[in-house]
Amino acid sequence: MSMLLALGFDGPPAIAQAELAVIQSRALGLEGVDLERFRRIVDGSAIDARLVAADVDGTLDLSTAQRMRLYADVAPRFAVGAAREALARAGLAPDAVTDLVVASCTGFSAPGLCVDLVERLGLQPAVRPLQLGFMGCFGGVAALRAAHALAAGDPESVVLVVAVELCSLHFRRSTAPDALVSFALFGDGASSAVVAGLDAPVGGSAPLGRLLRPRTLLLGGRDLMGWTIEDDGFRMTLGRAVPAEIERALREVDAGADDDAIAPSCAVHPGGAGILDAVEAGLARPGACTTAREVLRSTGNVSSGAVLRVLDRVLRVARNRVDERAPVVAGAVAGLGAQRRDGRLDARQSMVDILAFGPGLTFDRIRLQVE
Repeated sequence: MSMLLALGFDGPPAIAQAELAVIQSRALGLEGVDLERFRRIVDGSAIDARLVAADVDGTLDLSTAQRMRLYADVAPRFAVGAAREALARAGLAPDAVTDLVVASCTGFSAPGLCVDLVERLGLQPAVRPLQLGFMGCFGGVAALRAAHALAAGDPESVVLVVAVELCSLHFRRSTAPDALVSFALFGDGASSAVVAGLDAPVGGSAPLGRLLRPRTLLLGGRDLMGWTIEDDGFRMTLGRAVPAEIERALREVDAGADDDAIAPSCAVHPGGAGILDAVEAGLARPGACTTAREVLRSTGNVSSGAVLRVLDRVLRVARNRVDERAPVVAGAVAGLGAQRRDGRLDARQSMVDILAFGPGLTFDRIRLQVE
């Protein structure tokens, strides 16, 4: 078992979806059927604004090598900003960190982000680095799983998790339907988390909760979602059957044993409107993805770190409701439906399942037992 102490975020300014779509369609030279298709995709995206770092006109004709140089220049800035916020929220100095887990699927170099973070944050040289690459939209949950394992193996450890993506570096000259979908969906940014072992010297830091029960399931359909490195950037594959596969898988998972079924409250990766529709249908829970839809609407899908943005909002809403109803539910997370039975907190009602989906097609989950 491990403790989630804090979350932090950073990213570029938001650009209105309608404005960005005009810029993209002009840069791509879309017209006729392709332009109409792109407009329909944008109109159905349920996104008002996206966090975008790249200059679309200046990026489209870059080679992969040029895109990687841009990534190496820009990504550390957001990674450091998110990490600093998470450490500040946890009330910890950088030298308290014993382990560093970095997740990214949009850029690579060596030495890379791990060394950048050690140098720019002032982490101790003895910090143990681990970089997870090319896992796509479930990379944030995979990073939490890795941090959980490290903290469980060394109860005195403090693990800094950083998920950073620059998806906009991979806008390419393509009119393929799945390419147009990705051009209308993805954004940029960094998310961070601080995870600690149960005996870690974290002072008076009050944990957000305890991480437990990581679960991963390969659903099959490897051609439905993936990244391929091309000469002009990374090519995203998004099959039309992805939502149906996710809905089917969640019906089976949620019908499992009580302790393995999806918790009443979820932080779901905002993979797109169709993905969130499929999650709610598979769980038979209308409104289960309300917070994920809010994040999608305001930032777009920032890939691996997006689910941590959803988790942050889920927990903020829960805490606000607890504060408002403190005399009635003192110590309980009212926003998660927590209730006391015979003076004890209903443990299942105080859980949040953190869910994401990625290449493979992969379903990944880790549970947060809210404190």
